[in-house]
Amino acid sequence: MNVQRAVVTGIVLIILFAAIEFVVHGVMLHDMYMQTASVWRTEGQMKELMYMMLIGEAIFAFFFAVIFAVGYDTSKPASGQGFRFGLLMACLIAPFSALSWYVILPIPGILAVYWFIADFITMIVLGIVAGLIYKAR
Repeated sequence: MNVQRAVVTGIVLIILFAAIEFVVHGVMLHDMYMQTASVWRTEGQMKELMYMMLIGEAIFAFFFAVIFAVGYDTSKPASGQGFRFGLLMACLIAPFSALSWYVILPIPGILAVYWFIADFITMIVLGIVAGLIYKAR
């Protein structure tokens, strides 16, 4: 593993992951969250605690990059490796996350489906970008 390339990839993924999460949850699913407001903290409480979510996203994205880098094979195409890694992470994370939160919170099933789709796509995008950035460095 090239540590410098892994760190740069991690930094890029932190920014990308935070941006995707904002678009998905802050824009695309905003109306659905407003319709289910009774199950969430108030907007003020969430804003006050947002730094914790950003820390969690940063840790996740950084270690996503590190784990990718550990398994990186220089003899194979970077984007293909990134796609494969992202797909595997999607298969691991999306069903667990969506189904777990559906069980824990009294939310409509369609919201869990949207979370599943968003997480699935996000993991693949992060994987592809990890492959391209790690290779380019």
